[in-house]
Amino acid sequence: MKVVYITNARLPTEKAHGIQIIKMCEAFSELGFDVNVIHPWRYQSNKYHRTNVEDFYNLKYKISISKIPFFDVYLIRRFLPVFLFRIFSFNFAVLWGIISLIIAKTKNPNICIMRDNTPFSYWFFQKFGMKTILEFHDLPPKLSLKVFKSAIKTSSSLFAVTENLARDLEKALDLPHEIINVLHDGLDLETFKENIREDYEKLGVTYCGSLLPDKGIDTLLQASEMLPHLKFTIIGGHPSEIESYKKKWENLNLENVNFLGFKNPKFIPKYLKMSDLLILPSTAKTKKSSLYTSAMKLFEYLGAGKAIIASDIPSVREVLKHAETGYLIKPDDHEELAISIDKVLKDNDLKTLLENNAKKLSMKYSWVERTKNMLEKSKIFY
Repeated sequence: MKVVYITNARLPTEKAHGIQIIKMCEAFSELGFDVNVIHPWRYQSNKYHRTNVEDFYNLKYKISISKIPFFDVYLIRRFLPVFLFRIFSFNFAVLWGIISLIIAKTKNPNICIMRDNTPFSYWFFQKFGMKTILEFHDLPPKLSLKVFKSAIKTSSSLFAVTENLARDLEKALDLPHEIINVLHDGLDLETFKENIREDYEKLGVTYCGSLLPDKGIDTLLQASEMLPHLKFTIIGGHPSEIESYKKKWENLNLENVNFLGFKNPKFIPKYLKMSDLLILPSTAKTKKSSLYTSAMKLFEYLGAGKAIIASDIPSVREVLKHAETGYLIKPDDHEELAISIDKVLKDNDLKTLLENNAKKLSMKYSWVERTKNMLEKSKIFY
């Protein structure tokens, strides 16, 4: 069977959505599908433009990549007023919807898959009778919701990464209750099988992921100052983001914090396994963070088999159970975070329990299992 994945993302990308897209495609390939990813040409920084998708994401199963010549509207964003940029973006989004349909039809796929940031592709695919699976990773803006609403049928294969996102989407799209299936994100179990040498230097208390404001980095940095005897490692982010945090908190003593910056996804399992404790300090101040985000790093944390301290927010509670598979704490509270880090590191029985249970739970969230669930709920048999 043939699968076509439609995305408007630049590939490869340092963003988590790129990992999710490619790893899902690889899972389909592992299950025996012929997989083709169709995406537009997008400007790549010098850091990424010479890297191919296969090497960047350390693929073990074959997927085909179709990079379509296309104008990248973001190249002119800084030169345009906001309203004009939105007009350009709208027109190019519609154009990509048409082009992606034309290219996909030449592949003669049995299944098409896309995410919530390609509403016009979805509209055209539905109108032309293409079997399409749609994944929601956030609540789309109003215009996108209108486009989706006009194309979605009650028989459509629809998925959301959290329970709250699924239910809010049903309300926004006027859909029957529980018609949108919940599928959390996943991880590549194979990448966590390699043992770490004993002589590797430990990274201490580690955060890995984006440095966007809703990720709770401010809370983590404030907590680190309360624990000067511990080593903290932050993996991820652009140099400008790192400098911004250092400048913002220059009044703190951050000598025990090491910012490693962005690391290639294939090296992340090693860094996580070199850590003593993994932190997910997501904020509760935004709906996206507290209700809608299925943080991919959470599942990678599980795969590393390390104790996890995470914010006690609804999206995390869908996966972790307090004091069993993770240690959940009040979000946006650096004092409680510091106290909890100290507690877990000193309580060896608790730490070992969290580590063992995290590893067991990770088996449930492999990309292959996620793909099988998607196919089953879409009533696709292969």
